[in-house]
Amino acid sequence: MKEQRQYPRISTLNMISLQTTGADGFLNFDTMGRTLDISAGGALLETVMQIPEETMLELNIQNEEDILTIKGKVVHSRENADGKYETGIKFIDQTPEESTTLNSWLKETDV
Repeated sequence: MKEQRQYPRISTLNMISLQTTGADGFLNFDTMGRTLDISAGGALLETVMQIPEETMLELNIQNEEDILTIKGKVVHSRENADGKYETGIKFIDQTPEESTTLNSWLKETDV
């Protein structure tokens, strides 16, 4: 089967927090998890709760001493064998600064 991803994924474990707010500006939920892999275009996360497809999120991804805040959209969420959820995120509306930081992290990780 041909790989369909635009960007190569790098296996990495980073702590994350994520949240979403409703149209009214109030917090809908806030949860923690970790990355399983990451690329310039998105990430695969492991969380304890299932997040519906199309949910818009704000993610805070920790990499050593740095934290990258970036927006994303859930493209899939599936329960794994451990009863946790693997959630695919597509990064959206990246600023040039976010892209630069993310690409720097990816270069450091892909050694």
